[in-house]
Amino acid sequence: MGPSMFHHAVAVVGLRADAEDVVQGVFGKLLSMGARLLAVYRPRSYLHRMVHNRGFDRLRERARVVVTDDDVGLFVTSTADPVERVAVAEAVARLKPAQREVVLLHAISGMTFREIARCLAIPEATASSRYRLALEKMRAILEREGQR
Repeated sequence: MGPSMFHHAVAVVGLRADAEDVVQGVFGKLLSMGARLLAVYRPRSYLHRMVHNRGFDRLRERARVVVTDDDVGLFVTSTADPVERVAVAEAVARLKPAQREVVLLHAISGMTFREIARCLAIPEATASSRYRLALEKMRAILEREGQR
């Protein structure tokens, strides 16, 4: 569950250091919940919702979204061409935070659109649509830059 939460945090905030702070904050909050934590119906969705909320709080604090080449390493295989990694990093950075979040939750965490929808409190069709639109935008960016 920890790596999945971290990947989700990276998807939201864009920076590894900020994602680490988000996940640490979530675990701190979990510790303070005590026995109330036992009443949580869907723990996975609940934890991802906490990451989502804390991540967007972090974005509001920082008012910036930057995805580095290291962060894209979570999305692009280590065997990818370095030029391709940079191009994908730039394409991911250009996505809206909501689209990037869905793409990385689906591609890295392996969550279904139904799970993503539950976790983000959005309709399943919205999760699917955000994913499709994000991939289309990334494809257009990469084609324009000759990387596809």
